[in-house]
Amino acid sequence: MDGSPPLLTGKVKIHYDAEVDAAYIYLISDEEAQGAVLRQTIVKKSPPNSEIIFDVENGRTLHGIEILGASFCLPESLIKRLRVPE
Repeated sequence: MDGSPPLLTGKVKIHYDAEVDAAYIYLISDEEAQGAVLRQTIVKKSPPNSEIIFDVENGRTLHGIEILGASFCLPESLIKRLRVPE
């Protein structure tokens, strides 16, 4: 995902792309995820104006969370920290 550099918290990375108002939370490193076959599961009761999608391996390991319409459901303070300075 293009956009901001990742916000690093331990092994968790968060990217935010302001152009499309989408965030991706990486829960597993690139090395751990290499070769994984992921299935996307859409959260049926996502917040209004947003869509949350889980990337899951083998029906049990959550690799990441994609949030479309991120500015509608993530804290404003987090969105501000994730934005790339212009």
